[in-house]
Amino acid sequence: MDNMFKIGEIAQIFDISVRTMRLYDKMALLQPEYVDPDTGYRYYTDKQINKLKTIIGLRKVNFSIAQIQNILNPILSYEQLLRIMQLKKLKTKKRLTN
Repeated sequence: MDNMFKIGEIAQIFDISVRTMRLYDKMALLQPEYVDPDTGYRYYTDKQINKLKTIIGLRKVNFSIAQIQNILNPILSYEQLLRIMQLKKLKTKKRLTN
């Protein structure tokens, strides 16, 4: 399968666990493009890499999975996304100054 990566390959490339990838699938945060019906192997396309990079970046700055789901929601307006980011910035500043 050209331009498709098994779950383990993606996990290794991005230095995250397969368990984390399965959680993202279960939470509908990043679902595989294809699941082999015979083996159950999950496959991800190269087009999904940017979304995974975004998820990883947001997790690194302590966004919860629920918050990330909200951020990645295609219905979310620019203003709503900006407000979420501003609130996170304020909470982070407050945490660092205490």
